[in-house]
Amino acid sequence: IVMSTGLGKCGIIDAKSTADYKFPKDDSAKMITYYSKSFQKMVDCEKLSFIGYICGNYAKGKSVSERLKEIEKSTKCPAFLINSYEFTDIIKRYDNSHENLFNYFEKGGILNSESYLQ
Repeated sequence: IVMSTGLGKCGIIDAKSTADYKFPKDDSAKMITYYSKSFQKMVDCEKLSFIGYICGNYAKGKSVSERLKEIEKSTKCPAFLINSYEFTDIIKRYDNSHENLFNYFEKGGILNSESYLQ
């Protein structure tokens, strides 16, 4: 769970240590049924601003987008996925402001360093 006390926002980021993350249905099911419903037991935050996944890399294909949409529909919260190289690139090249990062994560979808500036 990540928090920005200054913004009064929080989100969940699940880090996956795999070179080719396939976003299995089990992962989205755990997020929907457990993590997104129990975060308030761990932090003083009323509503999630985003749910995200950071991984080494991910398998291309529509299953990734479908899983993100499934999470968004079930939790009413933007869901994103970004690979760790793109995330690191954003921090190094552009910005490490938690406010800007939170706003970016709230866009949801498959994110990359190119779309960060848009």
